[in-house]
Amino acid sequence: LAYIGKKPTDVPLTAGDIPNDGISESKIADNAVESEHLNDNVISGQTALGATPADTDELLVSDAGTIKRVDFSHIKGGGKNALLHTVTASDVASVTFNNTYLTSTYRDYLFTWSNVHSANDNVQYLLKISTDNGSSFKNDNDHREAGIGLASNSGSPLQQQGDSNTSFVIAPNNLGAGTGENSSGYITFFDILGTDNFKQWLGRTQYTKADGASDHFVLAGEYKKVGALNTIRFDMSAGNISSGVFKIYGVT
Repeated sequence: LAYIGKKPTDVPLTAGDIPNDGISESKIADNAVESEHLNDNVISGQTALGATPADTDELLVSDAGTIKRVDFSHIKGGGKNALLHTVTASDVASVTFNNTYLTSTYRDYLFTWSNVHSANDNVQYLLKISTDNGSSFKNDNDHREAGIGLASNSGSPLQQQGDSNTSFVIAPNNLGAGTGENSSGYITFFDILGTDNFKQWLGRTQYTKADGASDHFVLAGEYKKVGALNTIRFDMSAGNISSGVFKIYGVT
């Protein structure tokens, strides 16, 4: 400001002399903001994304001491399987994963089921396959399956095999429906969309039988025809799936 007569004595500038948001970006020198000026809530104070980042979402990284941005697509996965879809079943006839999730993005697919309960007692827990996105399910003599396991109540070895089933049996000795009786396990399908291979899979299952005893099976199966499978369905030989959580992962 202009003055008349003697120049006023200089006084230090204080925070109170600067209006809120009074310093613009152009007034801050490049590389002037050091780490000690960042509050601990610089990340936690922001709006949460609340979902898996998209491939083009960006993160900051220190590249040997130089700050750079990186797309999420470069760091996702990390050798783990990619969760594609979760179904929390509640009194449903079946749980189905179709070509919405079985795509060429992945070669192999892992299916898991956790704490699955049957509405009916003493029934088989089944897996079915389709080549027409679930319009029909395979019903021929080209199914092959085998399993070996142990019965927890006796320690006796168990085995199963079949070559003419319309379904693949996850609980060979029948699943119970009493309080706490359930099944959990997983199956991996290999090159499920291949057109030059019989479809093969491996898995394990644990389940409680109608008499309260439990079985543990290592499962293997094959569909002896070439051509892509594009739908996998889980159901019971009678009645509904009363509850359970089913997941599909792309194997990375």
